[in-house]
Amino acid sequence: MPVFDDVSDVVGIILGRRLPLKSTDKLVENLGMESIDIVDFVYELERKFKMEIRINSLMESISASSQRRYMDLTIGDVVKFLQN
Repeated sequence: MPVFDDVSDVVGIILGRRLPLKSTDKLVENLGMESIDIVDFVYELERKFKMEIRINSLMESISASSQRRYMDLTIGDVVKFLQN
């Protein structure tokens, strides 16, 4: 699961500590990220994966069938987005 591991590395950079993560962990609720952390997280993902990531595109990819908000974003959602 190299993408999952890379996302875990980026979470560690943002939070300043490495945590055991599950794909169901929510960035806000479980990991305690604030909105500025989400922006930094996306920036670090862009650097790691050498691609441009629009937060709106990320959110649209996970909320197409539901009314989810960025606060509901999970590690698994991010991994799935990056794998597509």
